[in-house]
Parts: sequence; C-alpha cells; structure tokens
Amino acid sequence: MNAHPLLQCASDHIRVRAKDFDIAHERACLLEIGTCAELLLAAPSAPGFAGCIADIAAATLLWLRSGLLEDTIRMHPETAYHATLLLRVALRCEEATADDRRSAAERLLPALLLDRESPSVTQWVVWSHLEMASLADATHRPRAVEVRPSFDKRVLRRRTDESDIAALHMAAHLVRDGRLAPEEIPVVLPHVLLLQTCRDADINRLSVLLLLNLAAFAPPRWLLRHAESALLAMTPAADTLLPPPLKTSDHDEYRDRMLAGLQVRGTLACGALLSMGNQFESFYAADH
Repeated sequence: MNAHPLLQCASDHIRVRAKDFDIAHERACLLEIGTCAELLLAAPSAPGFAGCIADIAAATLLWLRSGLLEDTIRMHPETAYHATLLLRVALRCEEATADDRRSAAERLLPALLLDRESPSVTQWVVWSHLEMASLADATHRPRAVEVRPSFDKRVLRRRTDESDIAALHMAAHLVRDGRLAPEEIPVVLPHVLLLQTCRDADINRLSVLLLLNLAAFAPPRWLLRHAESALLAMTPAADTLLPPPLKTSDHDEYRDRMLAGLQVRGTLACGALLSMGNQFESFYAADH
C-alpha cells in the first residue's frame, strides 16, 4: 500500500521539532514529539509509522547521550511521561546499546517511576513502558488494577476531552504489551467515543480514535464502516497538518500536550488510515 502524503507532512514536522529541541531545548518540542510517540506506540505496525519511529528513536538517543533529556526532566518534571515514551521508542531500536540502557537506568529511572500517590492505572502504564524498555523490572512493578471499570465508566462524563483520548492511549499500550486478558480490555469507552466523534465531524479526533480502535479495541463491523465513511467524507488537503481537535479549550487539563502536537498526532493517524485504502478490516486482522 502507498503511503499517503499526510504522513510525509507529519514526519517533516516531527523532524523540524526535533531540530528545534536540539537548538532551543524548549519543553514544548519534547511534549509535541512525545504526544506523537504515544500514538506510534499504540499502533506501531500502521502504514508509514516505521519511518517516524526510527526518526524519533535516533533523536532521543542523541538527547540521552548528550544529557539534554536528563536536564529537561530535571527542569520540567511534567515532561517525565513523554520522556518515558520516547525512551521506550529509542531503547528498543537496533542502534541502542547496553551503555545507553545502563545510562538511562542510572540517571533517569528514579525520575520516571511514579510515586504511590499517582493514579494506579498511570503507575501501571509507566511501569509497563519502562519494563519494555529494559529499564524497570518486577521489583518496580506496581500493584495490579482493574483497568476495564476505571476506563469504561468515563462514558458517564458530561463531555469528552483530551483526558479521555489520553486514557485510551494508555489502555491501548497495555493491550499491545499483553498486560490485559481479553475480558479486561475496555470496549465501551473506545466504541462510544468513536461513534460520538463521527457525529461531531472532527477529522482529527476521528482519525486518532479510529486508529486506536483498529489497533486495540476490536470495533464491531458496523461501527468500523460508519467511521470509515465519516473519515472519507472529510478528506483533508494532503500538504498541511490537520486542524486541532474541536472543543479543545485553553483550560483543558491536558493542555501541556500542546495543540501543535495534537495536530501532528491527528495527521499521522489520518495519513496511516488513508494509506490503507479499503483495507481497514484487513489491517485489523493482520494486527491481531
């Protein structure tokens, strides 16, 4: 299948922001790239994602070896989750060495592990990423939690915001890492949010939710076809980033993801989906 031009647009933006971080060391750059890594880790086999993963891995290894990543986490502790995602991408690539892993474990692990007062599911997700990056082991493992009830009850919220999308990314990561048995995988929240977003005509959030559903949450065929039709009815220009998600306020608790990061993330998802052509169901079958 041929890669859609939107993927190149998103990839170019990621490379530009990585260079910006090299030069200006701006926290916003790290958050934007980490937001993209969050999606890439949820659906790593999606069309066109391999190149983006390789670019982010190479950049993160440079930041790790130079000490820039450590300095950023120390100065901006709120970047720790995004740094964890980036380290997982970097330390699982072929270019990562035993010295890279040892350095990350010695210099960064204490700052990345969450304290016991953090939300239980978040602790579980962060540990899973660190364990997959060979930075943490069973001695750091938090207590097991019931994931499905804590996620699916979010449908009772009066409005959907970026915190719900972040929660679904976390759930998708746990599914991809094999941390959840089939009966523990949340299905109500991802399916309801996908249906709501089809009605909102929000191409950014629709792209992200459809890809997450395909990668981890087994959408029923009728919902898959409905979402596919909605996406194709809003085909965007191929030479620019998607607009940011609708209803993203200045007071959103996940504002630190930065609107630009959400734009690139949505563009990546949309580009991957459009690259599948009419093969959405085939991708789902192959990815499972």
